[in-house]
Amino acid sequence: MKHVSFAKHLRNNWGLPRSGKYLWLNFDEKWFYGMVLRTNAKMCEELGLDKMYTWIYHKNHVEKVMAVAVTGYAFEGNVDNGGHGVKIGF
Repeated sequence: MKHVSFAKHLRNNWGLPRSGKYLWLNFDEKWFYGMVLRTNAKMCEELGLDKMYTWIYHKNHVEKVMAVAVTGYAFEGNVDNGGHGVKIGF
């Protein structure tokens, strides 16, 4: 019920008038792990590359990187009229 109520309020431009320019912003974050284990380790004896095996002692030793993306959607009057998507930052 809360989701439906929020969706109706959003589609009604939060009770604001239908005329004017609006910008919706979206903030999203994603974590990426710095170590990816593969089952097929690469090797090439002709180039002197030996098969390598990697291991860690504990999962807390794996480095992580967080990526943050901020995007926006600019429209006039109503979102159904169409608009422009913009990448604000990454």
